[in-house]
Parts: sequence; structure tokens; C-alpha cells
Amino acid sequence: SSVNRFPFIELSFPKSMENSKPRSASFRGQGHPASRVLNAADTYGQAVNLASALLLGQGVTLPAGGEDLYLPSLVIDLETLFERYVRTAIQRCAGDLIVEDGNESGCKPLFDDSATPTASPDIVVSREGKCVMVADAKYKDDLTRDDLNQVITYASTYRVEHVLVIMPARIASESGLGYRGRVDRISVHTYRFSLDAADLDQEETKLLAAVRALCAKD
Repeated sequence: SSVNRFPFIELSFPKSMENSKPRSASFRGQGHPASRVLNAADTYGQAVNLASALLLGQGVTLPAGGEDLYLPSLVIDLETLFERYVRTAIQRCAGDLIVEDGNESGCKPLFDDSATPTASPDIVVSREGKCVMVADAKYKDDLTRDDLNQVITYASTYRVEHVLVIMPARIASESGLGYRGRVDRISVHTYRFSLDAADLDQEETKLLAAVRALCAKD
């Protein structure tokens, strides 16, 4: 089986491992006893048990407690993860579109007559050397006035007529493209992405179709 949602994460496991259910492991080799059964209280046992759970696709039920696995604390920045995910999803099937990270190669000066500060939308989309759309990923339920001010400023700086804000869908039925409003020549659109969709590939295809539709209007 294979997991390859992000280009920087790729795990592949042989089919023979999918149905195996190891409960202990034995170490044979230099520096170890000839036969040593590893348990959860053993340093090696903790690592082996955790590896087994990952390879078998097992989960952890936190409220239940228990002593099967010993895990360190883990903090995940979901805002950054969501931003990288949607940008990567668009990049993978962009075709003739060039999709850049506005925090890196896609950034530009905010003002026309000053090098600082810079404008840094999460996603900058170009075609044939011309920017055709900018987008920002927001891991939140709704947009604030500051969010709207930010994306409208990005659109003005990049001289585009369409700016897209991508947010998680609160329920599956609201997945898709929406329209927030217009300021002069700038139209603000939203896209609700269903992270719990049964078919994420299809959800990504829908997102890319929305991006292409907006770019075609520019």
C-alpha cells in the first residue's frame, strides 16, 4: 500500500505487512542477547510497538488511556499544514499554470515605489509570465474584516481581478466555489474544501477546476 498525498511524504509498505499483527519482536544481532522479547516497558519495545501501530494503520484513543504505546507530545500547526496541502494539490495538476508560494518565490513588494514591506499571499498563479490570480488559505470557519482587507490588498498589489480564499468546509454539502463580493474591479471568491471527503482526489480536482475557471476570467 502507498501513502503519497504530499510530495515530501512518501511511505510504501509491502502487501505482506497489511495482514500481519505483531505483538512482540525479537532482536538478533551484535550487541544484543541471542533472543530478546521486547515489551512496552523496554526502550526498544516502545519504538517497535509504535512502528507496528503505524505500519498497520492503527489509531490511538486518547480518552481510554492504557499502556500499549508511549508517545511524546505532538503539536501540529494546522494552519500551515492546510496552506501547504491546498497549494500542493493545485501545483500537482496545474498544467500550463505556474503556482508559486507567495511567502517565497511568488512574493513582491507591497508598494509600487518601495521594496518593503512585501506582499505574501499563500498562492500566486501565473500564466505565460503574467499573474492571473492570487489565493490565500485560511484554516477557519469564516473570514474576518482583517482577512478581507488582506486579500483585497493582495489582489490590488498583484493587479489581478480575482482573489480566492480557501477554507475547510464545515459540512460536506457546502464544498465548492462561492462569491463574497466586489470592490471596484476586484472580486473576492471563497472555496470550501471538504477535508473529510470520501474521495480527496476528486475534491482536489474540483478545487483545481475552480482555480482554472477564475484564471480564465482574468
